[in-house]
Amino acid sequence: LRERKKEKCYFKLKTMAGNHFIIMIKGEMKI
Repeated sequence: LRERKKEKCYFKLKTMAGNHFIIMIKGEMKI
């Protein structure tokens, strides 16, 4: 059960990092 919770946290972190990366790319394209 604890392993699954860790997996969920990791997935959320990965998603947040992915969104940040996409925002950065969009910002670079605007400039």
